[in-house]
Amino acid sequence: MLWLVAVLSLAAADPLADAQRLYDAGDFEAALKRLDVGLRADPPPGTRAQLQLSRARCLFALRKNADVEPALEAGLEADPTLTLGDDVSPSFRTTFEQLRVRLAAPVTVSSEPAGAAVRIDGALIGRTPLETRLPVGRYVVAVIDETGAELTQVALVTPRRPQTVAFTLAAKPAAVEPQTVAEPTPAPNKPWPIELAVAGRALTDFRGAALEVGAALIGRYFLVELDAVIGDSPGAGLRAGGRLPFVNGLFSVQLTADAVAFFSPTVAPGGGATASFAVHPLAFLDLLVDGSARFLAAAPGYRAQYFLAGLTLRLRWPTGLDGQ
Repeated sequence: MLWLVAVLSLAAADPLADAQRLYDAGDFEAALKRLDVGLRADPPPGTRAQLQLSRARCLFALRKNADVEPALEAGLEADPTLTLGDDVSPSFRTTFEQLRVRLAAPVTVSSEPAGAAVRIDGALIGRTPLETRLPVGRYVVAVIDETGAELTQVALVTPRRPQTVAFTLAAKPAAVEPQTVAEPTPAPNKPWPIELAVAGRALTDFRGAALEVGAALIGRYFLVELDAVIGDSPGAGLRAGGRLPFVNGLFSVQLTADAVAFFSPTVAPGGGATASFAVHPLAFLDLLVDGSARFLAAAPGYRAQYFLAGLTLRLRWPTGLDGQ
């Protein structure tokens, strides 16, 4: 009898194994309870990460989607090298990988002296000093000096925590030739970078349609755009206002004051405001949905007050403005 109690006690001491058996049997609620018991025992980081990963799988199976990402984030906090096995579903794997990207942290690579080539996991990405954003995980960071010598360090990127990887390179031998003036170290990125863009916009007031084509100057929190209006009444438009990026620059909202003037058949000025929601899927591309209100009369035949709906395609010259 005593040996039976000992065996049962040993089995009960492994919450991961117990939870996996319950998960395989389809009893996800019971598996969650067993994992919670294991977490309350304050396990080491590696075990805690695996317990949180198993909790996320149970929550995903129970369709408790609001609780899945917090469990995965807790697992990545405990162990940034956390990976998935081959037995997880494609949708769960997609959720995990997208979360790693959203939890990306800034990583600065520096060297003394500066100017060394930088490789991350074998890919050449620039020269020191360099700042980039990396998804949560383990990376091999290497710098290569002018002689070809390479130094490496392992960087563990944890959720949203900036870190610096610093290298000290071997000093170059003194030159026999007369000393020349050293090139200045490249200045860091401007805290308020600016991008240029070209935009095309289709507009309709649900009685007619027009096109706008123009150029824009975009800052992190402002924009100015000058457009040519193409339609039954050709003209020109000017938009100026503010913008607010969020979710690491993937989305933004903007509000502008608009001025417009039509030149045919007579000169007719007008004005209003536009609110837009923008998706920024690529560093050089914006897609916007616009809603405009016109408060002042413009082209002949238009109402004094009316509303417009629009779709905008904007191509940008990327400078890292929104962190992408």
